[in-house]
Amino acid sequence: MDVVTGSKDPKGRGDAEDIAEQVNNIINPDTFIDLDLSAYGYQLGNTRLENDTDISSKNNNGYVFRKLLRYSHLIIKN
Repeated sequence: MDVVTGSKDPKGRGDAEDIAEQVNNIINPDTFIDLDLSAYGYQLGNTRLENDTDISSKNNNGYVFRKLLRYSHLIIKN
């Protein structure tokens, strides 16, 4: 996932952090009920956050913040 926000203020980084947290709670919630992939011959084994990277830059118009989230999904063929 690539979350990108822009702001006139360097405090705008918090927006990217908040959005990334909401996305993470959807993709990898603490109380996750496994997706039923049995009709397709698969089973979801595990999902985990592999990498979490922050990138920011400043130009004449303001700041751009990027939050890169990379996930690993273990899928088992039945």
